[in-house]
This record gives sequence, structure tokens and C-alpha cells, in this order.
Amino acid sequence: MLYEPPYAGVLGEGGYSWQNCIDMENKGFEMAIGWRDRLHNGISYNVDLNGSFYANKITSLPEAIYYTFGGGMPGQSVVGQPFGSWMGYKTDGVFHTQQEVDDYKKTYAVEIGAPGVGRIKYVDVNNDGKINTSDQTWLGSDRPKFSWGLNLGAAWKGFDLSLFFNGMFRKAWNNSKYYTDLFQCWNGNHSTRLLDAMNAWKNYEETGYYNSETPALTTIDSNNEARGSEFYIENGNFLKLKTMTFGYTLPNHLLSKMRLSNARVYFQMQNVFTITKYTGADPEGLGYAYPMPRTFTFGLNLGF
Repeated sequence: MLYEPPYAGVLGEGGYSWQNCIDMENKGFEMAIGWRDRLHNGISYNVDLNGSFYANKITSLPEAIYYTFGGGMPGQSVVGQPFGSWMGYKTDGVFHTQQEVDDYKKTYAVEIGAPGVGRIKYVDVNNDGKINTSDQTWLGSDRPKFSWGLNLGAAWKGFDLSLFFNGMFRKAWNNSKYYTDLFQCWNGNHSTRLLDAMNAWKNYEETGYYNSETPALTTIDSNNEARGSEFYIENGNFLKLKTMTFGYTLPNHLLSKMRLSNARVYFQMQNVFTITKYTGADPEGLGYAYPMPRTFTFGLNLGF
């Protein structure tokens, strides 16, 4: 991989240079299978399925960036991890009762954050009895475990229909939760999940139990919940009807009267629907604040 490594300032301008100094290993497979047939009633159809799987990992880095490249930190190099891996804190939901908070404080010396009811519970990854920056670890990546596509097509007496589905199995880092689910981190619009958090706090005041996994509303980020953690990682699997096209081609006896070689009218929809548990804008376009737009197209193809 090409990289522009840092250099000593005494070299002055021109010290930068792109170098092929990072090694990455890629392994995987791709497959494609198709079927086409014509039925006795005149309907012709086709089914085409493709899929791919691949895995990668960084295998070597220059010494100068061994612990800093790719989100690494001292003692935690990205070597051996997939490219684009996330560094952060493991979590165990939120605190639901005051007893959970008290037991947590008795068990761990909390050096970062302020545990409380409705606050995110961070895990002591290195088992040293402390909750601090040393508990950061690799949390995975959004590299698809498997991606696939399915084309379905059918035609009958001039009518044609085609459907294209695609999907992935992967984890997803939902950065929008910083804005939608953490009231203390953003003063703009938020998710309706904060209404659930508000009702959960009312329930806590009445019963002593906070019955939500969304952090409680607060104006101060005393628990440092803006930090990267498993709180932002979600199931990013999805199935999407990416494109649907329906058309009609005029028969030859009409074309000859119109002095055309071909004529077809069609209607097309893109990003028709998505099935997913991902709570961000769109699991296909991670990192974007808005979903892929749904578009409608009417068209006419004429040949002379």
C-alpha cells in the first residue's frame, strides 16, 4: 500500500514522498450463477445470483508508524487487524439501577467517566481493576463478511420486468448516534429514541429501574460518552431492492406504421426499499447523514 510517511522538519519542503511501505494480505472468493429459460406460455425469465467474500489484514508497517497508523495506539498496532478497523472501548449496555452503579464503583477504580443510572457501562478489558484509556481495544471493522446481488427478469408479449436486489452481512459504525442519541453532545435535532429515554427516566423515578438501552438525557457529558465505543456499532446487515424497471415494447406491426425500428416505454424506481436493523440513515452508505434517495424515472426509447 502507498503511504506518505512523516519526515523530519529539518528537511524542509519537499521531504514528503509516497512510498510503497505497507503490506496487506487479501483473501477471498467470488461466485456467479445464472439461469435462463422460456416457459410454454411464452414467458421468458432469468435469474442471476452473485456473491463475494474476502478478508484482509495489515501484515507489516514501517517502524515510524507502527503504533499510530490506522487508529492504533501504544501497545495496540493495527498489524494483524483488517484495514479500517475501529479502536475503542467495549461496553456492557447501560446502568439500569443505582445498585449496579454502586457495585461497579466498588469493583473498579474509574479513572475516566462518571458512572450513573442511564449512563453507558464500559468494560475493564485488560482486567486490571481500572477503567481508563488502557481498556481501549480493536472492535472490528465494517468489512463485509459477505456481499451479494440478485437479478430477476421476466418478459411476456412485449412487457418486461427486472428487479435487482443487493445486500451485505457486516457490522456498521453508526456515527449519527453521536447526534441522534446523545443529548449532551449535540444541540440540534435528535432521534425519537430520546423520548424513550425520557420515559425510562420517569419509570426509574417511580420504580428504581431504568428500562431503556438509550443513554439517559443529560446536558453534560460527564461519562465521556462521545468517545469511540461499541455503543456506536450496530448490526449493518441489509437487503435492498436497488432497482425495479417495468417496460413495454411496441409490437412490430405498430412500429412499421409509425416508421420506427423500435419503441419502448418504461418506468424505473431506484432504492425502492431496504430491510435492516441498522438505525442510521442507510446501511449501504455508511458515514453519510442522509439515505440514498429514492428516484422515479419515466422514459421512452425510440429507434428510427
